[in-house]
Amino acid sequence: MCKKYAVNFFQNGLNTITMLRDAYVHAFSDLVKETREHTGVELPEHVECYVVLLLADHVDKIEFLPKKTFAESYLSIQNARDAKTVGDACLFTAGVFPGYRNTRYITDLGISAYTQVRKPHNEELFESLALGFDVVRNFITCAIKQVSYPR
Repeated sequence: MCKKYAVNFFQNGLNTITMLRDAYVHAFSDLVKETREHTGVELPEHVECYVVLLLADHVDKIEFLPKKTFAESYLSIQNARDAKTVGDACLFTAGVFPGYRNTRYITDLGISAYTQVRKPHNEELFESLALGFDVVRNFITCAIKQVSYPR
């Protein structure tokens, strides 16, 4: 389902995924579906797919935090790509690591960053992410809590 969105979500120079790994996309699609069924939270399809692609993109990144602080990265935003990068880092960090430092502060920076992504960069998607950041962040947290790790 989400592969059809990948081209649209990451076009126009906003592509942070160099190569979508089908296995990761499939695994996170299943996880998102299970989370939807478990929580009853229904994200819009385009947002749900963005969550799948975001998680698939970050799954094996060692350095997913901004090179600078979140605040410095936010203040350095000069274009839509920068805004998307900061928003994604905030959403991933706040969702996957909800106890990481000041989650509310990171959330507020993420909301503001996604608000700065403008046309022609899928304004509807990034507006949905900005307006629903808390819901999406909590959805990601619930999804990650469902993962069972081998011992």
